[in-house]
Amino acid sequence: SQHNSLKTLILNNARINYNSNILSYIKYLQNLQELRFNRCICNRNVFFNNKYDKNDIFDEEKNYEEDLWLPNLKYLQVDYIDEKGEELNELSFILSSILI
Repeated sequence: SQHNSLKTLILNNARINYNSNILSYIKYLQNLQELRFNRCICNRNVFFNNKYDKNDIFDEEKNYEEDLWLPNLKYLQVDYIDEKGEELNELSFILSSILI
C-alpha cells in the first residue's frame, strides 16, 4: 500500500493532543527511515476531578507502543514542547525505546 512506502516524515510546528494519536498512525509506516518532530507542541490537558485529584491525559493511555515497530528507522529527532515552552520527553522516550 502507498502509506507503507513513505520513507521520511517530518512534522513542523504540529499540534499533537495525544501521543497515542500520532503513534497509532506511525506504526503503519514500516518503511519509515527518518522521523522528525520539529518544534511540535503538545496540548497537555490536565483534568481536575476535584481539587485534590487530577488526571493527566497522558497517564490514562499507556498502550502507546503496542504494535509499534519501525524496523527501518535510521534517524529520529524529537523537539516536543508543551504550550508553556517546557520540553516534554515522553514521546521521545516511547519512540527511542522501539529502537533499542
